[in-house]
Amino acid sequence: MDIKQYNASPILKKMEVVGYHFLARTWYKAIHRGTDWACYYEPLYAPTDGEVVKAFRGIQMGYQIHFIDSFGLLHRFGHLSYKPRLGSYNCGDVMGKTGNSGIYTTGPHLHHDISKNGKLELYNLDNFFDPEIYLKSRVR
Repeated sequence: MDIKQYNASPILKKMEVVGYHFLARTWYKAIHRGTDWACYYEPLYAPTDGEVVKAFRGIQMGYQIHFIDSFGLLHRFGHLSYKPRLGSYNCGDVMGKTGNSGIYTTGPHLHHDISKNGKLELYNLDNFFDPEIYLKSRVR
């Protein structure tokens, strides 16, 4: 699948990276599989039509969701303020609120990573897209 074939909505009103970029080395693990976006308790918008298939509170990323977009990509969003609802969302719908949950945060931000094939395969780096490139090339 060529992900350049469709547009996406911005996930935040302002798209600015703070913290770790895709594949950066971190103080707590060898490879960061996503991008940390700057935000301060702001709405999180659905990048495309899709469905939140998993919402829970984890130790490392706090409140997080797994969102499958209409093209089968899995978006993981972490450090949210609360556990968002499961279900379908349209492109641009508010899915949750960003925050500072989880043990590896130094302040409010949004962790975002994107996996191919609708599966989270943490040990397969070829399964991940760079969120910065993905959003910069698709946001209308």
